[in-house]
Amino acid sequence: MKSVHPGMTAHLSDGSTTTVIDVLIDTHTGEPRHLVLGTHGFFGPDAVAPYTAVWLVDDATHLALSPREAAALPRYDAATYGAAVGLCSRAAMRRGDYARRVTRDPARRAHPPGTRP
Repeated sequence: MKSVHPGMTAHLSDGSTTTVIDVLIDTHTGEPRHLVLGTHGFFGPDAVAPYTAVWLVDDATHLALSPREAAALPRYDAATYGAAVGLCSRAAMRRGDYARRVTRDPARRAHPPGTRP
């Protein structure tokens, strides 16, 4: 299966469409976990769909979600779906931004500031 990337059109089961805003990757396994879907029509704020809802990827992403199920998806919140729970944007993962953020975090350094021998 092709990979899903930001900017792709996502088709729901009834043929209605939305846009993939981002793909959230599990930082421990590197596997995609969620899709962030754009604000179109009744979607309101960005919504988060489980990656398991993807059933086909060609020139677009096809989701096994009805419009009713899509409307009931949780809203995207960076605090809920971010680094604190082990998720990272696919783009940040590819650029290596996630690794740089982790190494800048004093709690994750081998020798926090002021403790170097």
